[in-house]
Amino acid sequence: MLSFVPRTVVSLTHSRDVAATLRSVRALELSTDLDLDIIVLHQGDHGNEHAALVNGLQGRGSVQQVDAGATDADLANVAVARAVDVGSRFVWFLSPSITIETWTLGRLIRYAKTVPECAVVGPRIMQPGQPEPIIIWSDGGVVSPSGNVTRQSAGRSRHKLAKARPVDMDAVERVGALYRTVALEAVGPFDFSDDVDGHDVGWCDRARKAGWRTVVQQRARLTLESSDV
Repeated sequence: MLSFVPRTVVSLTHSRDVAATLRSVRALELSTDLDLDIIVLHQGDHGNEHAALVNGLQGRGSVQQVDAGATDADLANVAVARAVDVGSRFVWFLSPSITIETWTLGRLIRYAKTVPECAVVGPRIMQPGQPEPIIIWSDGGVVSPSGNVTRQSAGRSRHKLAKARPVDMDAVERVGALYRTVALEAVGPFDFSDDVDGHDVGWCDRARKAGWRTVVQQRARLTLESSDV
């Protein structure tokens, strides 16, 4: 049991590349918000990988082994259970396939703290670019009456849009999004059927019907490792 209550549980799903996972942890340590409990979710029974992760973390986080057949929703629910157990206010879902900025988490938390009815706040997701990301991958998802999802602002230059601001959306991509623990408890667990084209459509819809908001804070950014997604 932790001797303190971290504000945010960070769930990092390991994807067989130990070096990439450890790079993600180092990036977290450069964040402007360090009130964190980092858990690395390791699927399957790969003994050497597990040992390498534990040794590489050096106590900066914990490694939790989960069943090889676990779905993305199952993995997310493991992190939620951790947050509920330790009493954390937020859960942040990350992947080694994305790059965060030092102020990404701080800006997500700052918005969530000022808008208590916000169940989940996602960042603006950028496509990779040099010397800096310019083209937007997604500002959240717009869900059609038939259930299809369109990525807001996809393919547009951030320099040609209005000033970045918080925007209510139908859904967000779970990876990179910050979820409020009390909302997760109220709305219920994630389900494998929630996901539509990478967006957490089902859960966000249930949250909206329960009176919660889904928001993208465009001033908080993360960047995809590759545009081939």
